[in-house]
Parts: sequence; C-alpha cells; structure tokens
Amino acid sequence: MLVMVLPMVTACKHGDDDPFDINKAYGTWMCTDSEDYYQGYKQEDLFVGAQITINPDGTFTSTSSSFGLVGTYTYKGNQITASSSSGTFILNVKFDDNYSEMEWRGTTSNGVSFEYDFRRVLQ
Repeated sequence: MLVMVLPMVTACKHGDDDPFDINKAYGTWMCTDSEDYYQGYKQEDLFVGAQITINPDGTFTSTSSSFGLVGTYTYKGNQITASSSSGTFILNVKFDDNYSEMEWRGTTSNGVSFEYDFRRVLQ
C-alpha cells in the first residue's frame, strides 16, 4: 500500500515572482483536493477533508497522521520545509488573490510528489 505523508495547493492566481508572506499562511486550512504520485501510481483525494493549522511560532498541527499530527516548519522564498514524525516535506506555496485558498506542490522524503489545494477555515 502506498504510504502518503504531509503535503501543503490547484491553480492559484499569484505568479511565481510574487513575494511570499508567511503571515498569510497562518491559520487553519482544509484540504479540498489532493493528488499524490509514487512510482508511477496516482492516488486522488486521499487527504480531502484533512485540516492543518499553521502557527506563527514555526509549528503546525494536523488532523491527519499521514501529515504528522504535530510538526515544525521553516521557510525561504516561496518554499516551506516541514518536518514531522511522518518525514520531511519540501513544498512550494501559492495563494489565490484574497488569500482564502492555498496551493502546495512538492515532494516528501520517502519519494512521494504531491499537489494539494486548501481553503482557509480559520485565521
């Protein structure tokens, strides 16, 4: 069985050259679409409904043990590196124009690549 882990989302409107403001990521987000890829296998919607809360102190919590229920993150540019008991995740982050949707594209330390979309739940 394919093991999936913490990924962080679909076509958001900000360009790659827009500055990333980590403050816009703080709050609780619900996964609305997920695709994971591993060794040519695609798993869709595995994490739909899972929530993640990104805190200003460099920590996160999640409702999915595959994300890791608790973890830490650092960021540079538009890239976040997150670590939990589930592994390490490198993700590129984009927001829609009003910061109500967030997009993650990235890879995990166990070789899974992912594309996740989130909608803001709480700020």
